[in-house]
Amino acid sequence: RIPVTDDVELASWWLEGTNNKTVMVTHGIGTSKQDFNTLLPANMLAKAGFNVLIVDQRDAGLSTCTDGRHSAGQEESSDFAAVAEWLIANKGADKDAIGMFGVSGGAIMTSLLPAKSDNVAAFAMEGTIFDFNAAATKEVEFQGFPGFLWQIAEFSAKLFHGVDLSETSVKDSIVAAGTRPMVILHGDNDQRLDYQSSVDFYDYAVSVGADIELETFEDADHTEGMLTETDRYAAILVEFFEKSLK
Repeated sequence: RIPVTDDVELASWWLEGTNNKTVMVTHGIGTSKQDFNTLLPANMLAKAGFNVLIVDQRDAGLSTCTDGRHSAGQEESSDFAAVAEWLIANKGADKDAIGMFGVSGGAIMTSLLPAKSDNVAAFAMEGTIFDFNAAATKEVEFQGFPGFLWQIAEFSAKLFHGVDLSETSVKDSIVAAGTRPMVILHGDNDQRLDYQSSVDFYDYAVSVGADIELETFEDADHTEGMLTETDRYAAILVEFFEKSLK
């Protein structure tokens, strides 16, 4: 259990590797570190010799439940900045040898992490978002509610819980990444997290000179690329972190 604030501990699994490179791995919204789409890529990295830390986000799995609400990556990215500090202090990790891989909602968190920490050297995302308001509206509709309720939820989060769901922007975090490498893996038939959002993320990152790759999995639905093209998925992840972490 990793303390990230005075009141929050994150439940984690530590897989000891055969090299000095460490990748933090986390899940999507409404699930936990036990989900197949978290365990499968974590295993790909572990088999390649990386140290792997698989983490339940706050309000998920066996981690501390504060309010049961996902903060659109805001609080979660601050938590993982603290996890990186914990790796340095407790596992002797070097900041240039720490990477982050997030799945779906975990990818949203990962996209904000560059703005929160200089202790993470590379960022991989299974899908991500660029226009947060558009993505949040679509998610509300996916859950069967009118899209305008998102604006009410955003206002309520700030008023009643003191959480600004737009405090750290994706654009600012892309710029903060600087030369630190990023890769997006995304199925172009994703019905949950619009593939175009990853394209927009990639295009903006390129426009500001970021080091980024976009790996497309044709006809794959949400997180399905790791199932439809498992060997390719593993090769992309392993090669990315091997070359990006020192």
